[in-house]
Amino acid sequence: MLKIVKISAVGAALGLGALACAPAQADSLYIGTGYHDGVSVIVRDRDDWGWRHRPDYRPFRFCTAERALDKAAWMGVRYARVNYENRSVIGVRGHDWRGGIQLTFGRAPNCPLIR
Repeated sequence: MLKIVKISAVGAALGLGALACAPAQADSLYIGTGYHDGVSVIVRDRDDWGWRHRPDYRPFRFCTAERALDKAAWMGVRYARVNYENRSVIGVRGHDWRGGIQLTFGRAPNCPLIR
């Protein structure tokens, strides 16, 4: 019994020592227990900005016909096709569960739905 207590104390001391070695400018520290993999410690540094700051990430400057069709399909429009297109809007026509539908997307980033 005393051996188990000693091993637990040494493990706790090593764990706290590892946390003391964490970066001084860490933005977040998460300590949790997982279902299959036991205890996990996650330290996120300020240099870890995420997927938006990867070198290959390029934000969308405006909406294109392909992006409007993708958004219409995500909204549940079947057989979506571009009906009309000008410098400010893109019209998409297709079918949903009620019947025919006409959507108008703006040319701004993220293809905002106008009507």
